[in-house]
Amino acid sequence: MNIDIETKWTIEQLIDHKKDDILKVNHEYQRAPIWNRNQEQMFIDSVLRDYRIPAFYLHHEQRGAGEFRAVRLNIIDGQQRINALYSYYEGAYALLDPEEDPKFKFPNFAREKECLWANKRFKDLNGDLQAKFLNQQVVVYLITDVADENQIRDLFIRLQGGTPLSPQDKRDSWPGNFTNYILELGGKHGVDKYPGHRFFNKTARPAGIESNRRKLAAQIAMLYLNKRETQGFCDIKSTNLDGFYHKNIGIDPASDEPKRFEKILQILVDTFDQSPKMPAIKGHYAIGLVLLVDKLLDDYVQGWENELLTAFRQFQEKVVAAAKAMKAENLEEEDKEYYHSYAIWTSNKSDAADTIQKRHYFFIEKMMESLEPTPKDPQRNFTPSDKWDIYNRDKGICQVCKMNGREVKVAFSDAEIHHVREHQHGGRSVMSNGALVHKKCHPRKQQDVEKFLQWWESKNQQLLSATHLKFPPPEGTECRLIHRGETYYGKIAQGKLVVDGYGTHGAFSPAAVAIIGSSANGWISWELKLPGDDDDEWVLADTWRKSGA
Repeated sequence: MNIDIETKWTIEQLIDHKKDDILKVNHEYQRAPIWNRNQEQMFIDSVLRDYRIPAFYLHHEQRGAGEFRAVRLNIIDGQQRINALYSYYEGAYALLDPEEDPKFKFPNFAREKECLWANKRFKDLNGDLQAKFLNQQVVVYLITDVADENQIRDLFIRLQGGTPLSPQDKRDSWPGNFTNYILELGGKHGVDKYPGHRFFNKTARPAGIESNRRKLAAQIAMLYLNKRETQGFCDIKSTNLDGFYHKNIGIDPASDEPKRFEKILQILVDTFDQSPKMPAIKGHYAIGLVLLVDKLLDDYVQGWENELLTAFRQFQEKVVAAAKAMKAENLEEEDKEYYHSYAIWTSNKSDAADTIQKRHYFFIEKMMESLEPTPKDPQRNFTPSDKWDIYNRDKGICQVCKMNGREVKVAFSDAEIHHVREHQHGGRSVMSNGALVHKKCHPRKQQDVEKFLQWWESKNQQLLSATHLKFPPPEGTECRLIHRGETYYGKIAQGKLVVDGYGTHGAFSPAAVAIIGSSANGWISWELKLPGDDDDEWVLADTWRKSGA
């Protein structure tokens, strides 16, 4: 097999060969076109911005005999790009307008450059732009003298089969200050200027590929900065991270909030370095600790640092104990609280805003109970951050109105926090003892205070001991069990779990026993994917049971 590197080809040549039906796709090993219109538009925009196009791999072959021999160029790599170039040239679509179209995904500096091709098809471009597009040179690897067709297939597999860039690897290559800020925090192996912060190198070092450190750094920074700006939580999924990178491309790492974030990380490093044998903490704990220290720095007198490690260890031990008790189906009251209010939310859509908020508020309450920090303002009032946290926890709904059967939103300017158990009778100014109310609804009379206290305690008890969903899940629910590296599948049909090769069962546990060969708790053995769930996400059967969904 011979490979020649051609550097003088142009986009016009590719289009002409496509038009003349010389460029071919071998569908025996090539995938079908998969780019959507937005991907094509963004690619053409890149071409017109003079970004270099990756090389094309073409297999040059001749078919037929004598004067009837025909040249054919089989596309080994570059099918999606060639389709995008040809379709745009043929007028199939107009390009995006960076200033108006939300689908335009380049950073802000690209929006600021004059875009003469915005909203235009190829025929609408001026002559100079058309010539620039057609005459742009591309690199082509032209493959000839192939002795065995399997060599082409092997090359295709090698080109497609390399380790793909993770979403975080792609973000690491984006321009902008936020990219550089996260690289400095998360570190990058082999790049001396990016050694990484000790918090992500040791204290909360995530397992797996190296880019996971930078992803965690980006997620925590995103949560921190968003909460400082809006007082609320946000999703930290990959697509949301992409948007945050774009939005904060011009962030100043030397400004107040980024420097405060680094101060918080250093406090945690200093705290956890007291215990050199302690393993790296998990990401959800790292999130909770950063936001907790942020709160403590604002509202409480120093001194809590000395108790932080002990308080965290106690919390962590209780979460682990609750998970073990759940597995053994032996939950005590404290276990229930730690399992249903925290542990369950570390695996079920753990990067969603609502999930982060649920487990974080429980984490804050328990950590504050252990730390007992001294408020900077010793008055009975809740701190400003407590007020925001309670406002968000109660979803902006007046709890007195809710007690009376009405869900009425409270403007933050009209909001007050009611001590459920009165301050004068020992009620503390902590989140678990605070309820969001309108100023006009704030219980004042003793009978109103007592009525609200009874309702509040009854409501919380009902939430904690809510009736669980029972077998079976909805008709058509897909089920799977993973045991010793093997995955077993089943489906809910006519109220039974039908397991491929293992019969029909009326509950999860006997179905698990049939596969495993020994006693098993089916609720924590099987995972479910409910009908109509577009997230393609499996959840533990027990998680579904406890969700009440």
